[in-house]
Amino acid sequence: MAALSEQVVDRSMARAIPLSVHVDLTMRCNELCVHCYRVVEDRPELTTTEVKALLADLARAGTLYLTFSGGEIFLRPDLFELIAEAKRLRFDVRLKSNALLITTERAQRLRDLGVRQVDVSIYSVDPAVHDGVTKIPGSLERSLAAIGRLQAAGVRVKINCPLMRTTVGGYREVLGLAERLGVPCGIDPMITARNDGDTSTAPLRIGRADLQRVLRDPVLNPDPL
Repeated sequence: MAALSEQVVDRSMARAIPLSVHVDLTMRCNELCVHCYRVVEDRPELTTTEVKALLADLARAGTLYLTFSGGEIFLRPDLFELIAEAKRLRFDVRLKSNALLITTERAQRLRDLGVRQVDVSIYSVDPAVHDGVTKIPGSLERSLAAIGRLQAAGVRVKINCPLMRTTVGGYREVLGLAERLGVPCGIDPMITARNDGDTSTAPLRIGRADLQRVLRDPVLNPDPL
């Protein structure tokens, strides 16, 4: 299977096919994360019709993997309509969400539509630390409850754990949480400047010593640097 995947990637690159595309459906969000690189811009979002036209263009271009992200995608009232259109066009659909708005009914709908995976960011197993990042009290509890709803509905979940100075000390606990839940977990040390060039998020980045410790952690890297 790995060899087949490599062949697909190699052929798509040779033919300039955008095999995987990430689409931000909105800049709006119901969390206020301290490290967020998105700035709400003074311009309208793409309409439902415009997004569908984009999806049609991507389908003609040969795109296979499609990720819907934001902002928080569940703030778009047309989200399920857009997912349904993406599936009609035979995309492999993945979502990135904080999951605060995922109800039992919405989790079931995602399964019925055939969404492959929902990525949910968990910054710490300590509510004070996680909620300190999102600036929304109770957000850890709500995100974990939504992960349970997704799993109960049969939707694959992945936990993403961005690393910052305030969270790096607890990433192993997040890995342990993911293991207990039976879901994969990604660790990401990349904190970027905001999309308007504001670099105020840069001090949140972990230092060199912590980065080396993470990269050499045998739990994450069987063959550490």
